[in-house]
Amino acid sequence: MTSRADEHESHGSPAPEELLVLARRISVSRNRRKKYLAGELFAEPGWEMLLALYEADAAGHRRTVSNLCYSSKAPDTTALRWLDKLSELNLVRRSKNPLDARMVFIELEPCARTAIQSYLCELWVDIYGTPV
Repeated sequence: MTSRADEHESHGSPAPEELLVLARRISVSRNRRKKYLAGELFAEPGWEMLLALYEADAAGHRRTVSNLCYSSKAPDTTALRWLDKLSELNLVRRSKNPLDARMVFIELEPCARTAIQSYLCELWVDIYGTPV
């Protein structure tokens, strides 16, 4: 029986689906910490948003402003400030829903997607070993 590490080593770099699974595991793990220690110790709304956007993008979904604010696990005003900051840093972009002008979608800019994917690939190597 081969392990995930063996599969990784035999295939080289992780597949996009494997990076999506890793991103989801990071989110679950981050939430689990709150079971043991105060949640405010781990408040990183910007990272939570970027990770949620990466997961949505990788799964072929889109996030709305309100959905993304909820994903940040921060109060709405804090989440909106972080969203503005991410936009200022050219990590995300807003686009109007063509079917409902009241709804705005938030998407990762290509440079942010690449940066997160690179981070996940490095993390993958840290966990599963050096690729062949």
